[in-house]
Amino acid sequence: MFDVSLCLIADVTGNIPFTRNPSRMSPIACCTLRASRSSVARVGLFALLVASAACAEPSADAGTGVAQYGLVEGATIGGADDEGPSAFGQIAGVAFAPGGRIAVLDNVYHEVRLFADDGRFVSRAGREGSGPGELRSPYGLGVAPDGVIWVRDNGNGRYVRFALTGDSLQATTTLALSEGVQGPGIAPTFGDGGQLFHLGLASSPTGGAMTLTRFTMAVDAREPSARIAVVEPPPDSIGQFAVAMGGGATRYFYQPYAPLFLHTHAAGGDWARAVSSIATVERYNVAGTLIHRVTVRPEPVALSTAEQARADSIIARDRATAGRELPFSVPTTKQPLRAIYFDHAGRLWVEQSVPQGGRRLADVFDASGAPFGRVTWPAEIDLNAGALGADLMAGVARDELDVQRVVLLRMQAVTTRAGATP
Repeated sequence: MFDVSLCLIADVTGNIPFTRNPSRMSPIACCTLRASRSSVARVGLFALLVASAACAEPSADAGTGVAQYGLVEGATIGGADDEGPSAFGQIAGVAFAPGGRIAVLDNVYHEVRLFADDGRFVSRAGREGSGPGELRSPYGLGVAPDGVIWVRDNGNGRYVRFALTGDSLQATTTLALSEGVQGPGIAPTFGDGGQLFHLGLASSPTGGAMTLTRFTMAVDAREPSARIAVVEPPPDSIGQFAVAMGGGATRYFYQPYAPLFLHTHAAGGDWARAVSSIATVERYNVAGTLIHRVTVRPEPVALSTAEQARADSIIARDRATAGRELPFSVPTTKQPLRAIYFDHAGRLWVEQSVPQGGRRLADVFDASGAPFGRVTWPAEIDLNAGALGADLMAGVARDELDVQRVVLLRMQAVTTRAGATP
C-alpha cells in the first residue's frame, strides 16, 4: 500500500473533461488516497480521478429520506385502435402549447398535430417537402416565450415556426442554419430574452474534427452570437469502437448496454451533462460555467434473461459482420443512469436504470441542486421523449406492437398508510 495524491482535473474552461488531452487540463482540487500498486494498474488513473471527486468537491446528493412522488396516468392520445390524427407514425417531440394544448411532432408524416388536454384533436400543419411550412425528417419541437412553436427541420437544415391562432396552426417563418446543421435532434430551448439555443456539430477554431457545440442565436439572425463546445467522452469509453475491415475500410461497432454520453438543455439556458456509468451529473449555466454537481445512489441492476439474449445476438451479428472477435463484450449490469432531463420548473431529473418491466424512477433536484424528491411512473412511459411541466407531464409509450401514444400524467405525493407524506 502507498499514498496516491489525486487531483480532480479541469480543462481551461473549468469543466471536468471527457478528454485525453493533458495539455488542456489543470488541477482544481486534490486529495490523498491509500491504494495498492495493483489497484492503480487495474482500475486506471482516470477511474481513480472520478472516485476522488467526492473528496475533491462536495456534490448535492439525493440521499435518503427525500419526498416520494408518483406520476398518475390521465388522458391518452393515440393507440393501436386509433385512426386519423391520433394515429402516429413516429413521435419525434412533444411540447405544451398555449391554451393548455399539447403539440406532437410526427417524424413519419412530417407534421405537427395539436390536441386539447383531454386528447381531442384540434389542428395540424406541415407536410413533407422543402418549401414554406414543409418539413423533412423533423426531430424536436419547443415553444418560445411568445407562444410560437418551433420545429427542428433536420432534413432542410433549418427551424420552421408555427403560430397558433385560436384553433388554427399555421407556419409563419423559417430560420436557416449556417452552422451546426448536423447533430443530435433535441427540443429547441429558449433564453429569457427569447434567444434560441441550438445544438449541432461545428469545426473548432483550430480546425480538425467536428465537435458538439451549443449555439446561441437571435430568432431573426442566421449567424450565432455565441457558442460553447460540449466536451464529449472518448468514443471507446462510451462503447463505440472502430474496427479495421478489409480493403483499408473502417467500420464502427457499438457495445450493447455500454455507457452513454447524456446531455439535456433547459429553458432559460442551463444545461447538464453526464456519462451513464457515473452517478454524478454536472449542471452548467448559459455561459458554460459549472454551477454544481448532483449525485444519486442507484442500486446495481442486472440484465434480464431477455436483455442478455438480445445483447448476445447483437454481438454475434456484429462479430459475423466484422469477421473477427470484437474488442468488447456485454456488461453484466446496466449503466447506473438511464437519462437526464429538465422540467419547466428548472428541476433536473436524473433517471436511473431499473429491472426490465419495473417502474421507472428518477431523483429530482431543484435549480439550486437541492433534492426535490424521488419520482416513479409506469415502465412503458418514456419521459425523455415527452414534455415535463411543473406537475403535469406528457410521456410517450409503446405497446407490444410498437404503436406509440402520448400519455398525460399528474405528479402526486406518495403517502403512507397513516396518510402522512414520507
